[in-house]
Amino acid sequence: MNAPKSRRPLVLVAAALLGFAGLSVAAVLPRLDRRAALAQAKARAEAGTKVSAVAARQAPKEILLTLPGGTQAIQETTLYARTSGFLSRRLVDIGDRVEPGQLLAEIESPELDQELERAVVRLEEARANVTITRNTLQRMLTLLPTHAVSEQEVDDQKVRVNSAEAAVKAGEADVRRLEALQSFEKVKAPFAGTITARNVDKGALVTSGSGSTVTSLFSIADTSALRVFVDVPQNAAPGVAEDLEADVSVREIPKRIFRAKVVRTARALDPATRTLRTELVLPNQDGALLPGMYVQVKLRVARENPGVLIPARTLLFRKEGPRVVVVTADKKAELRAVTLGRDFGPEIEVTQGLDGRELLVENPTDDLESGQLVRLEGPSENGGKLASTDKNR
Repeated sequence: MNAPKSRRPLVLVAAALLGFAGLSVAAVLPRLDRRAALAQAKARAEAGTKVSAVAARQAPKEILLTLPGGTQAIQETTLYARTSGFLSRRLVDIGDRVEPGQLLAEIESPELDQELERAVVRLEEARANVTITRNTLQRMLTLLPTHAVSEQEVDDQKVRVNSAEAAVKAGEADVRRLEALQSFEKVKAPFAGTITARNVDKGALVTSGSGSTVTSLFSIADTSALRVFVDVPQNAAPGVAEDLEADVSVREIPKRIFRAKVVRTARALDPATRTLRTELVLPNQDGALLPGMYVQVKLRVARENPGVLIPARTLLFRKEGPRVVVVTADKKAELRAVTLGRDFGPEIEVTQGLDGRELLVENPTDDLESGQLVRLEGPSENGGKLASTDKNR
């Protein structure tokens, strides 16, 4: 009965020792964890922040512009009557091909024909009067030495001759005017082309003149070549010059590419749109294209100062403006301000701030600061080289 009582203090002492040991371990382990964490953080700081990087690349010296445009006939005009009368013949209709000088219609104008006949008769009368006055003057000059006529009478006769000669010239001019008007009774094609509109029929009364109050006879268009007008944006305008070739595509003819050439530009930007009006000529001998078509024009425009292309994922936007994180030669981060140009989606053009040889941090975090050590994770894309730390570029 006394033996168990003697063991009880020993058990209490052992329990106390075990409790003390447990408390010591509980107090020491967090310290050891903190020391390990500090050691790991120090090692990471010495090794640098782990980042992945990608190389910037120089933008191409040529850019491909795709611009909308519309086609127009190389020559197009509306024909009006120069002589009033009735349309006696109509020889062409919409869609007909015509040659230069081809007769399109005839106008019957009896009043004009009669007026021309009267003008011819008046001209013959004036010529006869010139003959009489000249003969009279010649006889008077013969009689002048004999004093049968006075010098005053001779001078008066000279005036009559001059007046008769002037009347002949006026009559000739009037006959030529009426003959020219009579020639307009025959409506002819001014150039080779296609009749695109016909507004009169045989027997219609036509009036000479032009404008909204006068009915036109025909419209004619030369479609052997087409004009194409596009508006080039300001950033590409300096590279557009005469003889620059372009590819033209039409949605309705998807398997064919047409070749056009720049023939002239406005040489000035439109202040409203900041674009350069550019005219191209597109050969159309086979008539595959029609005036008024919507087309897509692709121009390869050279640039004197191409920018730098960077992946969009390398940009860091801060309140000071867009930044990129450059990995320098000594493996430190350098925040660099950039000026952005065109946005291509996956890539963005940088016009200032980079020279195309930099290595950029992908998906940079906001805690990255200039001078911070970085450690590259895996090989960099495009074989990019570490950038120089020269800040004066």
